[in-house]
Amino acid sequence: MAIQVDVAELGPALVENLSENGGEIWLTRDGRTVAKLVRIESASNEPSADQPRADGKVLYKGRWMIPAAAERERSIEHLRGRVKILGDIVSPIDDVEYDALK
Repeated sequence: MAIQVDVAELGPALVENLSENGGEIWLTRDGRTVAKLVRIESASNEPSADQPRADGKVLYKGRWMIPAAAERERSIEHLRGRVKILGDIVSPIDDVEYDALK
C-alpha cells in the first residue's frame, strides 16, 4: 500500500493515515521521488520526553541534558530577555584600588 504525494500536499491527515494503517508514503517534488515515509513498528526502546535515557539524561526543549542542567534552564527561563547591559563589562578596570590588595 504505497501512496505517492507531492511535498506541498503532505498534511496531518496523511501522516495520521500512515500511523493508523501502516504502509508507506513516497514524497515527490516535480515528479521525482525525494523521500519515503514508513511507519515505525515499535518505538518502545526509545525514551520519551517524560522518562530519562539509560545514561540519566532528560529531554528539555529538544536537547538531551542532565537533570540538573534542565532544572537550571527551567529556573532562569523567565529571565531571558530582561537583562540590559549598560556600559562595557569586558574591559579590565585598571584605575580602581581594592582593599584586599592592601
